[in-house]
Amino acid sequence: QYQGQLKTRDQFLHLAATQEPKARTTILLFQAHLQFDQQQFEQAQATLNHIAQFEPKCPPEWYTLQCKLFLEFKEYSKGLNLLESHRELNKQPLIYVHLYKKMFVGVLTPYFEKMAFEKAHEFIDKLPKHLKTDIELLEFFAPVLLTQKSYAREMEHLIKKALKKETTIQAKLQLIGAL
Repeated sequence: QYQGQLKTRDQFLHLAATQEPKARTTILLFQAHLQFDQQQFEQAQATLNHIAQFEPKCPPEWYTLQCKLFLEFKEYSKGLNLLESHRELNKQPLIYVHLYKKMFVGVLTPYFEKMAFEKAHEFIDKLPKHLKTDIELLEFFAPVLLTQKSYAREMEHLIKKALKKETTIQAKLQLIGAL
């Protein structure tokens, strides 16, 4: 791969997948990761689609890579839907939370740009409970919604909860600085 022999790489991986059917999913996932790393996003998506056709229950790595592709394609709503409907990523909580936050910010940004605060608030209401007081997410949406009278009290409540929950001074200062 690093020598630019991408076609040869894919041929060898395909050959390995056909020779060892039990390892087919693993080999194809490996191929999709390599394609993603080489910024061959369409090919990686095609490989994941191929896996989904024959694999009734995709492994958590499949969901993780699919979400990364949704981020690359800026298909944030699809990513959120995938994360919410397939809780397999809960077994990998750091990756799940990181991807969820990125998708969430991607979905909310256009609403804030269009001043569609009610729609943005609907998404915030749907957030999992543990993420409503997440410092990073509050830094993103609280300053905008604090300017709106109808949401200011709720935002103040969430900020107070987050500050009580947060243990590091740096994170607290970061949130206060964003406000």
